[in-house]
Amino acid sequence: MSGETSKLLISMTCPSCGGQVECEEGESLAICQYCDAVFALDSSEGSSKVMYKLTVEKEAAVKEVKSWMKKGPKAPDLIEKSSFDEVYPIYIPFWRLIARGKACVCGYIERKDKDDHTIREPREVLINREYIYTSSACNVGDLGLEGIRVPDNAKPIFFDDADIVTFGVTTSKDDSFREGEEYIKKEAISDGASSLDGVTFQKGFVFPKGFTLVYYPFWVIRYTYEERSYFATVDGITGDVLT
Repeated sequence: MSGETSKLLISMTCPSCGGQVECEEGESLAICQYCDAVFALDSSEGSSKVMYKLTVEKEAAVKEVKSWMKKGPKAPDLIEKSSFDEVYPIYIPFWRLIARGKACVCGYIERKDKDDHTIREPREVLINREYIYTSSACNVGDLGLEGIRVPDNAKPIFFDDADIVTFGVTTSKDDSFREGEEYIKKEAISDGASSLDGVTFQKGFVFPKGFTLVYYPFWVIRYTYEERSYFATVDGITGDVLT
């Protein structure tokens, strides 16, 4: 999944003074505002981690689900006859790759001359832009959350892996990285080919800038209707009902 272009703010602890340092995703160096220490952002695991603050309150999440129940082809008595059994927050991990995608696409555009003959004019399109790819870092089962779009108002927070309720990372970091590279390469080529009527040559390149494990907050709301159990998933930052 891609489509977003804004970068993440990554929060970490300064190794010199312990102060909190925020830097933009893809940067290779960070400067601590408290002690002026400069340190590299290389990770022994090849990726950084970031968690985003849960900003939607429990009551607001339930309200959004009730509003969602009124929309679309749903039972007219769904709200009245539903009982909300569980409402709890969960953090789900996603792999997120930001990279510069470049592509050279050669081909042609077609036009008609004054005699209505088809003329093919050769064209070369060069693409050079940043892309972002995200994919689930775990088996989310029925939640159906394969990717995320981080909103501009998302707030990174300091966290300890042992202190959060989250799905465990089960997908391969290396496989996800390669899938992200391949996806971005295809996107760059596709963008180059979109303005052409035909393609005769194409070549894509990917230059990774940041690979991040993102812990993103959601509300899971379980309810019962006519003795059957259902659930809804609410974005913990935007409040949107997702599934």
